[in-house]
Amino acid sequence: LLADFEKRFLDTLDDLPIRKKDAISAAERRPLEAELNDAFSQLPEELLNGAYQAWLGFYNSQRKTTNLTPEALVALANSLATDTMQLPSPPALEAKIIGKMGLKGVKGLVKANDA
Repeated sequence: LLADFEKRFLDTLDDLPIRKKDAISAAERRPLEAELNDAFSQLPEELLNGAYQAWLGFYNSQRKTTNLTPEALVALANSLATDTMQLPSPPALEAKIIGKMGLKGVKGLVKANDA
């Protein structure tokens, strides 16, 4: 399963017999979303905060492959946090971490001292 921005990863796997499948319908997706929401609600917030930071760090390192701008990357990460992980807001990151990722000043990031 790949998001649209991840499709360029397939170029690195051209020697494998990977076939494209159409996305499932909204009706098929609803029960799966309910199960995912239930599963996420049972996870500790600390774990979800760490997953957010890891996701952001990984995809930040893949920005050339995905063609994501820093702003688009942060918007996707924040959507993951609030829409998928069901967090009330995107997790706060230490300024040092934001700086190491090269994302200082990117709109949408929450700094730990601002939270």
